[in-house]
Amino acid sequence: MAHIVLAWELGGGFGHLNRLLSLAQELLDAGYRVSLVARDAELARVHFRHLPIAIYQAPHIQEELPGSLAQTPAYVHVLFNVGYGDPEILGCLVRDWFYLLAELSPDLLIADHAPTALMVSRDWDIPRINYGDGFTCPAPTSPLPVLHGDISLNDVLQSEWQILGWCNQTLEQLGLSPLEWLGQIYDVDEVFLMTWPELDHLGHREQVCYHGVQPPPPRFNSQSYNAPPLQSCGMPHFFAYLKQTPWLESQLQVLSSLGVYGEVYVKDMAHSLREQYICRHEIRLLTEPADMHAVLLGTDLVISHGGHELTALCLQAGVPQLHVPLNLEQQLIARRCQQTGTSLSVEPHQFEEQLHSMLHNLRYYSDQAEQVVEKLTVSPFPLRRCLVLIDHWLQVKQAVNAD
Repeated sequence: MAHIVLAWELGGGFGHLNRLLSLAQELLDAGYRVSLVARDAELARVHFRHLPIAIYQAPHIQEELPGSLAQTPAYVHVLFNVGYGDPEILGCLVRDWFYLLAELSPDLLIADHAPTALMVSRDWDIPRINYGDGFTCPAPTSPLPVLHGDISLNDVLQSEWQILGWCNQTLEQLGLSPLEWLGQIYDVDEVFLMTWPELDHLGHREQVCYHGVQPPPPRFNSQSYNAPPLQSCGMPHFFAYLKQTPWLESQLQVLSSLGVYGEVYVKDMAHSLREQYICRHEIRLLTEPADMHAVLLGTDLVISHGGHELTALCLQAGVPQLHVPLNLEQQLIARRCQQTGTSLSVEPHQFEEQLHSMLHNLRYYSDQAEQVVEKLTVSPFPLRRCLVLIDHWLQVKQAVNAD
């Protein structure tokens, strides 16, 4: 029985967990032994509690590091802020990942936003697969992608050469071969790009295989979605998935004053604010994440920060969206979605004005969303091709070892 290790190092939210949960279930059904190295092992144990897999804590940096960059105009700066910008911290990350993966001894490694796992496994005689959305699966170019802003190629290359030197210093100490360029971290045997060209954070890529978006698995603790009350029939219905931010209270005030039916889920909502809104009749405040498949059947507009999974679900369902991004990854996906004509991406101070504008023009955005749905290449089983390729690479490994 081949042992497949799933590695998740960077990023938060349910997107990574849902994506890995779906893949883990398919791998188990195919007869593989599966282990998960998770950035949030405690949350993963809850999320994966119904599956017979071993879960380990992934080496990672939890807090924002001193000297972190306020702006990340290129992908190298994203790596800089997660520990690669400090040679001592980077050395610890590289060593910890190397020894953990060596102990697990996988026959195949699948990385979901896990660059350090990919870096330390390059010399091993195992297939390595990068798995995720457009942001987590950059092409192995030199330099790595520029994300936004005005920055010179020379500045990007200088940043990459500095980090490359620190990486190779630790790799040499471990007896591993050096990187020739920083993007070589992402030079893998296979890429499972689980998105559509329309939602590729880094833009439409030629000559790559977009496997499509894997629907999230059913949530065992999801809260039921209530149909809109009869008195609201004929009026728009919204669903908002937000996080605790300095702008949350003003956003809830706007939503509760719209005069239309809506449901709101806030991750990590402050208790005092929850008490203010839990009994309000203008909006229904959910205490657990909802089953989004049910939500989208009865919703005319979704308001969120622009996570890839939720954005993709809405795009596939033909539901317009209003995005209020909180980070670069969300800004990129919100920008790509806005280019389809089905959504708006706004700053927090624009929220009220743009929300009213979108509700006023909702018919236009709904028509645009319906047209995009017709163009999407949607596979009901996007992981099936992935399973075929996993089996192929394991057979290649077996044949090489036999020789």
